[in-house]
Amino acid sequence: MKRGTSMAIKGKLATILSNYEVAFNVGSNEGVQEDDIATVFREVDVNDPDTGENLGKVLVPRIRFKIRLTQNRMSVGRSYESVVKPSQEEDNEIPTVRFWVFTSRGTTKKVTDNVLEEDWATVYISPGDPVQIEHRKPPEPEPTQTSEEQLEE
Repeated sequence: MKRGTSMAIKGKLATILSNYEVAFNVGSNEGVQEDDIATVFREVDVNDPDTGENLGKVLVPRIRFKIRLTQNRMSVGRSYESVVKPSQEEDNEIPTVRFWVFTSRGTTKKVTDNVLEEDWATVYISPGDPVQIEHRKPPEPEPTQTSEEQLEE
């Protein structure tokens, strides 16, 4: 699917390359570019608690990657979110998520395809998981004065 003005590029997780890098089955042919942000989701079936009837699926975000390499039919992303381990007193609480690796605290999130290895800093994902890739928005330029405005001052 080609990128539209507000459409994300949809694909799937192709493989886990390392604890921090993964490959996706979409690339530059579909509009993926370096520095785009890819979110890997888990599909969750939602069932009615009374009837057991399937009500549909919900996509739950698991982890985000920054695209660092693109080829025609694939792309590679690197984990960039970091998480701070909760203290002993906070063990029952959800860890604090930090979205940039360049913090003085925290550990970069890792990935695994073994559900038994998932912990506070390691996220379980598997090939075939749905992915959405979006352009990273550049900062808005600051308004500048035109030559005429400068002359009026």
